[in-house]
Amino acid sequence: PANVELIEVFPAGTRLLDINLKPDGLCIVDLSSEVRQVTDRNQEQRMVEAVAKTLGQFPAVQEITFMINGEYVDSIGGYVDLSAPIGTDYRS
Repeated sequence: PANVELIEVFPAGTRLLDINLKPDGLCIVDLSSEVRQVTDRNQEQRMVEAVAKTLGQFPAVQEITFMINGEYVDSIGGYVDLSAPIGTDYRS
């Protein structure tokens, strides 16, 4: 971020590879492998919360699950349990 008071949420180079909204409200977010370069629990929680808050702005999105390079994951960096879909009200 250009504003020094803001912090970058995602590790450098992380890309959104795909996003898919199912009819039941499940949103599947597929990120590139760079996302695994999280440094600690706080960063991973902030990433997950940022995705939840952003997608939660859309009424059709009810739950979110994550993939990395097309593979479902139970965690991004080993800190946050993502084995089940999270709600759009996720708070770290």
